[in-house]
Amino acid sequence: RDRDVTGVQTCALPIYLVEIDPFGGVSTWGQVMRGLTTKLANGGLGGLRLTFNPSAHLGLELWAEYDTANVVFRQSSGFYPGTTTPLPAYGFGARNYIYGLNPIINLKPRGSKVQPYLTVGVNGILFSPTDSAVSKATSATGQALYGTGGLKNNLQVGLNYGGGVKFHVTDHFGLRLDARGFWSRNPTYGLPNYPNGFVYIPARDKINGFQGTLGLVWFAGTTKCPEMPPAPAPPAPLPTPTISGAEGTICPGKAVTLHTTLSGVAADRKLKYAWPFTVQA
Repeated sequence: RDRDVTGVQTCALPIYLVEIDPFGGVSTWGQVMRGLTTKLANGGLGGLRLTFNPSAHLGLELWAEYDTANVVFRQSSGFYPGTTTPLPAYGFGARNYIYGLNPIINLKPRGSKVQPYLTVGVNGILFSPTDSAVSKATSATGQALYGTGGLKNNLQVGLNYGGGVKFHVTDHFGLRLDARGFWSRNPTYGLPNYPNGFVYIPARDKINGFQGTLGLVWFAGTTKCPEMPPAPAPPAPLPTPTISGAEGTICPGKAVTLHTTLSGVAADRKLKYAWPFTVQA
């Protein structure tokens, strides 16, 4: 904070309490190496982040996103009944609904033109088959060939970690780049978790993901600058001193000693004097 030339208090950086960040991007997911090698397909995502900044270097962020993540099985689950012809590898449409809470560690104070940050937090992921996937799985054909009648939502708790950078384009709007990884137990989508001659997904394995996003940020809730003490009053003008010792006519070459008396001045205050004079022929 500072004072301008008019004496009005100003802040070095704006202090934004709230940030609203709609974002979009892409996600990639690993696969479950056991069983039929289940893979969540890469896809697009969209979401919203709300950040509250209680201090210059710390924020608290609540966020949610919608993630396209169709499921494919790398291996066939069996054969057509009464034949040795392998069934096509199973797959179905799916979406991830992710909700999280993250502390944000700002590497530069909030309000900086360029503000890098780090984060790590907890999240819940609802691994959800699409309605058409459930309809297909519960059909007579789906149950007879793949045994998928139990296909349903599956909620897992996990961690996310990463970082990014925020750019102030104007006082209240900016851009945000974010990259983070995800870790959780793998979903089973209500399918059997052991070999049974049909589609299954082993439980208690793990799955990793990564996402990169670009967001628009609205900075709001600017706080007032902390109160500053009033500017000190200007010092009182010095009283006019009394000068003596130069009365009458002063001849050239004659030394003159001047004396001054000044009251009401602190003893440790250093003063300098200058006297104008005229020379007459």
